[in-house]
Amino acid sequence: MSKRFTLCLSLCLAVGLNAQQLPQLNQFQMNGFMINPAFAGIEDVTDIKTGFRQQWAGFDGAPMTGWISAHTNLGKSTETIAYPGSLPLSDTTLFEKMYDRGGDKGLRHGLGVNMVYDRLGAFDRIQGQVAYSFHFPLFKNISMAISPSVGLSNHGIRTDEVFMFENNDALYDAYMGMGDRFTHLDISAGALIYAPKWWVGYTAHQLMQNDIYFGNQPTDAMLDLHHFAMAGVMLPLGNQLELQVNGLFKLAGDAPYTFDAGARMRWKELAWFGGGYRHDVAAYAMLGINITPCISLGYSYDFPINQIREGSLGSHEIVLGFRPFNPNRLQNKYLW
Repeated sequence: MSKRFTLCLSLCLAVGLNAQQLPQLNQFQMNGFMINPAFAGIEDVTDIKTGFRQQWAGFDGAPMTGWISAHTNLGKSTETIAYPGSLPLSDTTLFEKMYDRGGDKGLRHGLGVNMVYDRLGAFDRIQGQVAYSFHFPLFKNISMAISPSVGLSNHGIRTDEVFMFENNDALYDAYMGMGDRFTHLDISAGALIYAPKWWVGYTAHQLMQNDIYFGNQPTDAMLDLHHFAMAGVMLPLGNQLELQVNGLFKLAGDAPYTFDAGARMRWKELAWFGGGYRHDVAAYAMLGINITPCISLGYSYDFPINQIREGSLGSHEIVLGFRPFNPNRLQNKYLW
């Protein structure tokens, strides 16, 4: 039926024009790399995460997202960093106090990859990206990382999910005649400043702001530039407890800003629990466990607080983590 297809297409394009186009994730604290590519290589181990999120369970065609990501530290430089003579400091020992030279806080490189499958109704997106990060010291015990991320995104309509009340719909046939999928280059960039107990970062996604196409014809929609700002702090509470407080600020195109704020408590580096609030959308609870030093599992559940709560069974998100090639049995310092 033409009106039905027009409504469906208009709603999905309106989402592309006026709302955040990237998937929501509750457990971004476990996998900052999915938000900011500069997290690649921040740990001394290879970090692999895979997850699935079913949003608004109970609604047909509700958003769902699956992903897998991996990043690793390619190594660090132990070379002594030469004193830059142009720096206007009369006392070189002051520079040495400010700037941690070599060692564990020396130059390092990270490499990461991620794959995402995102679906909303009959519309879906498959994305793959590769990120390189460069980590360097700013001051003693404070480092910075910068990272570009480059990949491809493929968007389309799954025609087997489109139900037509009437055959020979002119609008539907016209769009399908132009092709049901399109692929474009996707570029992001991130920056991160971090210390042993805190971090703050910024990411820009969809830098190219591509037009959305069907076949060789552009639509009225485009991929908006997304700004993400993320921060976290870890507070020791004795020998067995640690509190992590974090926030994520999001701005997409002309849409109103949104933010997430939450906290998690970790016990003996074995298990954690926490909760959070997504502005005007949901409150959520989370818990996780380190099954072994190399395997972790996290789960979260959303309690909708807007109109979606009528008829929705909430949202579920599960994240499974692996840290292979980990002979020292290290626990993650930043992304537990």
